[in-house]
Amino acid sequence: MSAAKYTYEQIEEYLLGIMTNAEKERFEQELASNDALRSELDIHRLASEFVIEHRIVAVKSQLSAIDTQSRARASKRIIGGISGLLLLLGGTYLLLNQTKTITTPQQPQMTQPVLEKVAKPLDAPQTSPAYSDKKEGKIGIVSSPHPISASSPNKQEAEKTALPLATETQKTAPLPEPMPVKEDLPQAVKALKSEAAAPTVLPVDPCKLVQLTAQISTHPSCADKKEGMILISQPKGGTAPYKTSILDEEQNAVASTHTLSSGYYTVMMADARGCVQKFQRIFVPSKNCPLSYSFNPFLGETWEIPVPKQNATLRIMDNTGNLYFSKDLKANEKENWSGQSLHGEQKSGYFPFEIRYEDGSSVQGSITIVK
Repeated sequence: MSAAKYTYEQIEEYLLGIMTNAEKERFEQELASNDALRSELDIHRLASEFVIEHRIVAVKSQLSAIDTQSRARASKRIIGGISGLLLLLGGTYLLLNQTKTITTPQQPQMTQPVLEKVAKPLDAPQTSPAYSDKKEGKIGIVSSPHPISASSPNKQEAEKTALPLATETQKTAPLPEPMPVKEDLPQAVKALKSEAAAPTVLPVDPCKLVQLTAQISTHPSCADKKEGMILISQPKGGTAPYKTSILDEEQNAVASTHTLSSGYYTVMMADARGCVQKFQRIFVPSKNCPLSYSFNPFLGETWEIPVPKQNATLRIMDNTGNLYFSKDLKANEKENWSGQSLHGEQKSGYFPFEIRYEDGSSVQGSITIVK
């Protein structure tokens, strides 16, 4: 069967998968042997894919437009909310700072004598009720057809009562002028907006980003002496000039950097702005230094043994290498040697010695006994 025998609807049914199994089988058999049908099928498939892609693009465009409109509506709601808040604040400000006082004019009151005169009947015929001249603001009296005689005593009283009413001009107390609206409201609103928009500025630590450095070197100290040193050079960072100080292990200030015993120290360094850098656990080592002493026991002199920081043993040898004197030393206690041997001998000469501490370290030196 040629491709022309298959209608557009049949090809679409195959692509959409709605053919029956028998129809699908016949169509695929024809498709396997019919090149024109295969070409027509490819064209239909490409057209379907193009239509689908075009619809996807259209849907995406519609969604993008909806999202843009939603954002615009949200922005309008936010702007409207801010405007309403500003109007509310402005109205509150006006109510608190502007007070309008309305003064009601007081009407003149008639005194009791006048009331009595008006209420008193007259001998002659009475006049008609008073009328008001609205244009000129005057109050007049309409005369009766029967005028009051001149000799009537009530005429004078009526004239006294009527004349002031006929000549007085009705006066109205002026209303108070409205208070002017304060013109500083826009400035107050601007100040309020600027306070709300201004970010909170926190104080900045001037030393937070400052890093002080220096070259620190040490020189050892002879055991049981204060001959060690800490040398500080090439300070950098911060603002010159710099100050340095040294603390011992108990955090006590050391007077000099050149008379230190062996141990750990802390170096404090500060610049001109007060920024401080701490260098901890600076170690001054110890070393064995040859010790040399001399004294004359024949003149009553003695040798003051170096005070140990821990328990130790003193051994003094003669010039032949034999043990001449020994003594156990206690930590931090002073001891003296008179120059006598273990056997009570007293002689002059050269005597090497060693002080060995309980931690295994030792100090060596020599003693010269003169005579």
